[in-house]
Amino acid sequence: MSVIAAAGGSFVASGGLPWLSLAHADSEDFPAKLLHAGALLVLNAGLSTACSQEGLK
Repeated sequence: MSVIAAAGGSFVASGGLPWLSLAHADSEDFPAKLLHAGALLVLNAGLSTACSQEGLK
């Protein structure tokens, strides 16, 4: 959550894995800010279903 906060975003939900989080921000450069803040991977939220426990069933 500290990476999300450092990038100026808001935490939305936990993912299906302990290290996975869904975040939101209105700025178009939010993905770049996340990477700069230390995120290892940034994906479009449209893929969030595939990363959730429901998507793994």
